[in-house]
Amino acid sequence: MSSDAVPATELMQLPVGSFLTQLCVGVGDLQMRFNDGSQVQFTGEITVDGGPPVEPFSLDGLALVLPTLNGDVTALSAADSGTLTLVVGAATLTCPADPQYESWNYSGADGTSVICLPGGELGIWDKPARP
Repeated sequence: MSSDAVPATELMQLPVGSFLTQLCVGVGDLQMRFNDGSQVQFTGEITVDGGPPVEPFSLDGLALVLPTLNGDVTALSAADSGTLTLVVGAATLTCPADPQYESWNYSGADGTSVICLPGGELGIWDKPARP
């Protein structure tokens, strides 16, 4: 469990109001890139609209995520458990923490990063200081 959900959620507000421009699929991950330059990478199972868990980079996962392309981002948050919730268009994606692996990470265009560590702890890196 993490007590960093509130500061993590505050740092991840950059893409809210933007839209999803790219879905990038790799071996073992799915990256959702937004027009503001930020992205969310999923390596753990996700659910879409409360459905069954799927690997986001599988054909079943892609079939559920593909309709979100070009959708507006209306919410992005982390829970104390480490679960990420992302609302894009009409779809709600959730990605819970994994007990052994990093299940998701957020990279902001401003240099901020939030990573869900194994077990649900959140690693938070604020934007780098500029001289």
